[in-house]
This record gives sequence, C-alpha cells and structure tokens, in this order.
Amino acid sequence: MVEEKTAWKEVTVRCLCAAWRPLWPECVLQRDFEGFEELEEEAVVHEIVSLGNSMGLEVDDDDVEELVEEHSKELSTDELLELHKEENETLKRSLTSEESGEEEDKEESRIVLLLEQTVQTC
Repeated sequence: MVEEKTAWKEVTVRCLCAAWRPLWPECVLQRDFEGFEELEEEAVVHEIVSLGNSMGLEVDDDDVEELVEEHSKELSTDELLELHKEENETLKRSLTSEESGEEEDKEESRIVLLLEQTVQTC
C-alpha cells in the first residue's frame, strides 16, 4: 500500500489529464489562457522533478531549487566579459574544426576524382 501511495505521488496532474482527455474529455478541464492561473512554485518544482525522473535522471526538489537559485543571480561585468570570452573561444575552435573538416573533404574529393580518372583510363 505504501508503494502505491509513493507511485501516485509521481503522477502529475498534466499526465492524468493527458491520459483521461481521449477517454472522457467532458471531465478533463480545458485550460483557457484568459483565466490561466499561475502554478504554484512547489507544483512546478515537483513537475520538473517528475520529468527528470521519468528521463532516468536522479533529481530531487533541492537540485531544482539550487539550479533556479544559481541562475537567478545577476552576473557582474567581469563575469559577463569572461562568459563572452569563453563563447568567442568556443566559436573559434568550432570554426577551426569546420575548416579542417572542409580541407579533409577537399582532399577526399581529390582522391575520389583521381580514382575515377584512373578507372576511366583503364
């Protein structure tokens, strides 16, 4: 019985509505966005945890709260500059690897062309 209670705690309202809507649409509330009430923070956190767990991730409420807290802080000018610098370096590495990939593609194309010419002359 305890396991059953625990299992039902993992089922979200959204999941129940999605399951029942095709079976008994008259009983499932349809949300109209004019009177859309904001979900309580606790319900949102619970839904994020449920989604994470359904994806096989080990997530709990504290993890979500910590993540929200970390991302709610404003960055200082130095932090923004450092982030911008890191993004530029990543972009440069990406472009460099693409260019080397293009050079490899060109070399491959040359080899294929040479092979085709060799086959045609034989």
